[in-house]
Amino acid sequence: MKTRSADRRIEDLFQDHAVRRGFSDAVTAEVAAFQRATGIDDPSLVDLTHLAFVTIDHDDSMDLDQALYIERRGDGYVVYYALADGAYYVRAGSALFTEALARGASFYLPEICEPMLPRALSEDLVSLNAEVDRRALVFEMALDATGQQTDTRLVRARVHSRAKLSYNGVQALLDDPDHSPLAGRDFTASLQLLETVGRLRMAEARRRSVIRFQRAEIWLS
Repeated sequence: MKTRSADRRIEDLFQDHAVRRGFSDAVTAEVAAFQRATGIDDPSLVDLTHLAFVTIDHDDSMDLDQALYIERRGDGYVVYYALADGAYYVRAGSALFTEALARGASFYLPEICEPMLPRALSEDLVSLNAEVDRRALVFEMALDATGQQTDTRLVRARVHSRAKLSYNGVQALLDDPDHSPLAGRDFTASLQLLETVGRLRMAEARRRSVIRFQRAEIWLS
């Protein structure tokens, strides 16, 4: 547990680096307006809610900005890759846009995060949460049997994630499908194709000499 002096040191760090704390009334008002009119029912959106998208993140992730669904098409595959449609809510010239530009990123310190966007957006409207409709930019990428990309389409769409999954949970399904709670779901086949397509794409990356970075994460407790 942090002590009062630890809290003070953390706040001093935010101040020393000119990290804004909290959001202005103008930003709060814009967020409230989007909460009243979310844009999810926009008739211009392509309806992809029938596809069994899922998110795959760390167990404790709250801002779920990516989801995927993969299916076979003939001898090849189609990868649907959804990105939360933040640009719809953070519009050029708005108070939200100005604030996000000034912050540039979310800032993390032990047990504290000062987000780039208010949590009502980053963890709700601009988060592909499970079992709710969300706006997304969706890349529909067709691949041939060898994993070569043959076509790409980009659409603004309405998606409906079926589940918030973890890296470890998906790996457990791939390692031992008979004992995984993710077996027998409408997204199970998509996750199994993720391994297939992933191996094909990694082979293609090696062929093109794409540089791979070996990254490590450090957890402090």
